[in-house]
Amino acid sequence: MSKTLSQQQRAVALHHSDLELGLSGVISRAPQCGVEEIQIVLPDLPFLKSLCEFDSTHKAVNTVLEAWSIGLKTVLVVHQQLIPLLSADRLGLLPTTIRDHKGVEVYWCDKPWLNYRDVALYSNCWLVTRKDVRLTDLANEHLQEHQVSLACLRR
Repeated sequence: MSKTLSQQQRAVALHHSDLELGLSGVISRAPQCGVEEIQIVLPDLPFLKSLCEFDSTHKAVNTVLEAWSIGLKTVLVVHQQLIPLLSADRLGLLPTTIRDHKGVEVYWCDKPWLNYRDVALYSNCWLVTRKDVRLTDLANEHLQEHQVSLACLRR
């Protein structure tokens, strides 16, 4: 099991295949200080799709569902190339934080139109939207000035 534990954050970083051990297997390998957060590092697309579907037959996804049920925080560290493949409507259902592999936050918005009010608080991040999203001029200007990368779902 490849893991890293931060004493201050009490977080354990795992590959999604490590989650197939089950939640008790993950927690038993953590040090005595306990775990508050599970960071899933560079998951592949089939795992992400199963997670978005809440597919409990997938062992790793079932471990994540168990972690959520007992209040553990989860962070998905996703490769930048997978971000445009993520579904904005499904991401909104996940109680997790998502970052790219360089540490840039990933947010989502499933609206057909984005105006300035929708994007005003975003900067230096990814914004996953639906494929047919429309932007107002002011929203588009804000995204460009504040290094917000727009990722539209590709099929």
